[in-house]
Amino acid sequence: MRMTNLKTIYLTEDELKKAIINFLSSNGEEKVSQHLANNECSMQWRLENYEDQEFAISIDAELEDLGQGDRAILAGLLKN
Repeated sequence: MRMTNLKTIYLTEDELKKAIINFLSSNGEEKVSQHLANNECSMQWRLENYEDQEFAISIDAELEDLGQGDRAILAGLLKN
C-alpha cells in the first residue's frame, strides 16, 4: 500500500483482498472470509451509469450452506 496524501490510498489487488478478508472476519463472517482466503478471485468496477456503480468480487469455487447473514454481508459488500 502506498499513500500519496491524506485522501488517496493505493491498494494492490492482494492488499484489497486481505482487507476484505479482515473485514469479513471482524464482522463474524468467518465462513465467507475463509472461503475468500482459500480461493482465487477477480475484482472489477461495474458502471451501469453514473449513479449505479458497483464493485464486484468474483470468488472461484462455491461456498456451501450460505446462510442469511452471509448473503447480507455479501450483498452489502457488492452494493457499497
